[in-house]
Amino acid sequence: MRIEAAIFQTVLDTAPFIILIAHDSECRNVSGNKFACELFNTRSDEPVPFFSAHTLASFRLLKNGVELRPEDMP
Repeated sequence: MRIEAAIFQTVLDTAPFIILIAHDSECRNVSGNKFACELFNTRSDEPVPFFSAHTLASFRLLKNGVELRPEDMP
């Protein structure tokens, strides 16, 4: 793992909130930080379970620093 990737992973895992990262526009490949893995009962090397816009509506989602409304999600 490159040093930048290791630093980034440390920042993600020490953040005091859940961070989910979608790796595709359909949100079928989603990974998360330590807190996300604990919430969704997954290991760090497993993808977070698939979400729908309805499921994600209870979360605050940001894109480029702007909060997304459920109807704006992929």
